[in-house]
Amino acid sequence: MNALAAEILENGVHGLSVATVAARAAVAERTAYRHFPNLEAMLDSLSAMVGTRLTELLAGEARLRPDRRETPDDLIAALPTLYRAFDQIGAPARAVAVLTLTRGSDAGRQHRREILRETLAPETAHLSPDAARALIETMYMLAGSVAWFLLTRSGAITGDQAGLAAGRIMRAVLSDLRAERSEVGDTHR
Repeated sequence: MNALAAEILENGVHGLSVATVAARAAVAERTAYRHFPNLEAMLDSLSAMVGTRLTELLAGEARLRPDRRETPDDLIAALPTLYRAFDQIGAPARAVAVLTLTRGSDAGRQHRREILRETLAPETAHLSPDAARALIETMYMLAGSVAWFLLTRSGAITGDQAGLAAGRIMRAVLSDLRAERSEVGDTHR
């Protein structure tokens, strides 16, 4: 997995193969194929590994417990912790962010997007469906590995700093939504 992450970060996804990863890992290509039937399985395994590690690192984070739905405020408050966890995972998390940028969404990301949509439904109910979808997509992007990767890749800021900044942006958007919702409610009274 480390060889796969390094290959993705250094050379990108185009031209990536089991053979190039096996060579970087200094194992026979046949050995790599014993563990992974194809490149997609290898990429899925990297994503799963990062997801598992992220779950482990966030296990103590009460606001992101898997047995309850977080509120928008919980999600915002947890962003620095989430981004710090990405920092701890390091190159594999960066590689998964690159994969997300190049491959798009998988079923797991679709599920997380749907949870965010449900979480924000009360806050976006006054918006048109297109405006709500655009806002949810933006918030989803800020609460994930792609934003963390893009914000921290220069090394000028840490995950914690990026998480705080992303949280401020999300808090401002949430405040605007709540004010708009209140104004819409006052108009209908």
